[in-house]
Order: sequence, then C-alpha cells, then structure tokens
Amino acid sequence: MNRAQQGIAPNVFPFLGVTVINPGTEGADMPEAKVFTPVFLLRLAAITAAEREIRAMGYSVAWTALAGQLPEICVTRSDKTMAPLLDRLTNKRFQEKEGKTVVSGRFMDCCVFWTED
Repeated sequence: MNRAQQGIAPNVFPFLGVTVINPGTEGADMPEAKVFTPVFLLRLAAITAAEREIRAMGYSVAWTALAGQLPEICVTRSDKTMAPLLDRLTNKRFQEKEGKTVVSGRFMDCCVFWTED
C-alpha cells in the first residue's frame, strides 16, 4: 500500500513546481494521489480565467478541454449577439463544417469557438 492509498501523501513533493493533492483519509481508497505539473496548472489557470470572463460577458460555456495545443472553450450560441466576444478574439477563423460556420479565435491564451447557422 502506497502513501496515497494510506491517505498520507504529502501536500508538496520535494520537487519544485510539482503539487500533489492529498486525498486525505476519506480518499484513502484512491489508487494514487493526483499530481499537477506546472504546465497543467498554468493551462488550468488560463482556462478558468477565460471561462469566468466569458460568463461575465453573459455567454454560456458548453464545454472546456485542456488537451491540445491550447485549452479549448466551446461557447453555446444563443439569441445574444456574439459581436462583443468576436471583437475580443485574436487570430479569428471562419470555417465551414457540416453546413455550419465555425467561428474560432484566441482569447486569453485559450481557443474559443462556436457554430453559427
């Protein structure tokens, strides 16, 4: 039985920049502690900040993904105009996919996109 299974994993590894989430006694049956690398933490912070900003602008987020070149945020298209968000996107792309237009661009170090009819 390893230290994570015993619920006594240390909060921080002796390696700089590697954080371990301690499952505690309630998570003692977890196979291993979760390790967040510095790159993962930066990507998580970027997607969280971008998601908050998008929601503050009044848009709804359908889903997010951390995998890939940039973290991705899919915005749900509604009756609300997308112009304010479109104005804030850099590297805008408009692409046809399955008869719909996919609008994408970079926003706060994330790829944000939505589909339009």
